[in-house]
Amino acid sequence: MRSNILMASGLLASALLLSACGFHPLYAEDEDGLGLDDRLATVEVTDIQGRYGQEFKLALDSQMYPSGRPASARTQYLLHVRLKADREGLAIQPDASITRYDYNITGRYRLEEVGSGKLVHQGIATAKTAYNVVESQFATLTARQDAEARAIRSLSEEIRMRIALFLKAGAAPEGTEPLVKKR
Repeated sequence: MRSNILMASGLLASALLLSACGFHPLYAEDEDGLGLDDRLATVEVTDIQGRYGQEFKLALDSQMYPSGRPASARTQYLLHVRLKADREGLAIQPDASITRYDYNITGRYRLEEVGSGKLVHQGIATAKTAYNVVESQFATLTARQDAEARAIRSLSEEIRMRIALFLKAGAAPEGTEPLVKKR
């Protein structure tokens, strides 16, 4: 009985401390009734150049708008992304053949306000995967394509999370107040 009371008071104290530090759950609706999906719908992902641009844009769109971008969404931000991909040989055999590669993809992103073109957020995100080179060329090609797809998916998740945190922490759609007041 005593341990239950101690546990309950500990949970209550933790909740009070979290609320006092300005903690806001990322996926919770705000006081104004806007959820994370509503905030992300205000961001339009622009076309992305490069070999993996279209595949990355599709992955990022599915991360940003899991139910599809609402037709009623008003674009307030444009998200521009530039990709750079490379691979690096890791396991080099005595005959100079490479049997394992690291695949790296880097995305430099900028979030701009529509209309003013003002830069409101920017950053660099990186994803790394690896694949093995085997005797079968088909198996090696399949492994490479899988590594590329995993890296693109991971990078899109990372950029989406950074944009979501930015929107939750300070930016707010027109007519609403930021959730976390800047001091």
